[in-house]
Amino acid sequence: MSFLQSNETLVLTGVTAGFGEKALHQILGNARCPVIIGVTNPDRVRPEIAQKVTVLPLDLASFRSVAAFCDDVKERGTVGGLVLNAGISARKLRDTADGINLTFQTNYLSHFAMVQALWTTLSNEAHIVVTSSGTHDPDEKTPPPPPQKPSDVAAKLPRGPPQPPPPRSPTKMRSRRRRR
Repeated sequence: MSFLQSNETLVLTGVTAGFGEKALHQILGNARCPVIIGVTNPDRVRPEIAQKVTVLPLDLASFRSVAAFCDDVKERGTVGGLVLNAGISARKLRDTADGINLTFQTNYLSHFAMVQALWTTLSNEAHIVVTSSGTHDPDEKTPPPPPQKPSDVAAKLPRGPPQPPPPRSPTKMRSRRRRR
């Protein structure tokens, strides 16, 4: 039996626009399971959708919000599936209140944190779907932005000129030569 036809909950993010909105419509047309959607702005959820799902506040730019969302989900029983679709493509570099790049935290780290937090609530046959975009695909002509703080990146690099590799012993060099 598919979890969509069971009493296990399906949790979705990124359902107020684009691919996630289309996926939600397909799911609601076929599922008999309870559906929870996490959204930054509950007012963006259309009333006809809001009456078919449980709408919980979720700001993926805040680990505190992610933890609160996961606590709410855990109280509602077993989770049969996670569809983690939310994402942004911020044009200006910004950090979250957690001190992490906004795009990186929203698109990746918060979804990872959700899976970790909900792991014990997932059924044995739970499905986890994480979507991504072509935002960093060179063919899309939208490369990732340069490092936010070049001085921080430089601080992590080794100091001084590059060091040559240590010399190999003559016996090791001979053992790697091809025999003719």
